[in-house]
Parts: sequence; structure tokens; C-alpha cells
Amino acid sequence: MADASGMTTGYLSQLLNARIKSPSAQKLEALHRFLGLEFPRREKTIGVVLSKFYPLHTGQHLPDPARL
Repeated sequence: MADASGMTTGYLSQLLNARIKSPSAQKLEALHRFLGLEFPRREKTIGVVLSKFYPLHTGQHLPDPARL
């Protein structure tokens, strides 16, 4: 797999173990091509973090349950 992707086995090992923080696009593209994956990925994941220190405020208040 390393030879087909144009990288050394050491580099591939470091890449797969997340030790290379900023791999080159050419090497990633070659690896994706070898694995039969689309490059670059079109699906993106977006995460939202809400914290107790920054509560979400919509400006609306909940109705009083006693009045329902």
C-alpha cells in the first residue's frame, strides 16, 4: 500500500497513527485513490458545542405551568 501510494512504510505508519499533523495533499490523494475513496471528501461534519458557561438564550420564556 505504501509503494502504491508513493510513500515509505514509515511515513504511512506515522500517517495511520495520526503522528503527521499536516500531510501533503498529493500523498493523501494517492492513498485515497489506492483505497478507492473519493478525494477530497464531499461529506462534511459540523459540530456544535454548547456549554453551561454560555447558555443558549432565545429571548422566549417558557409559560408558567400553573396557568396552563
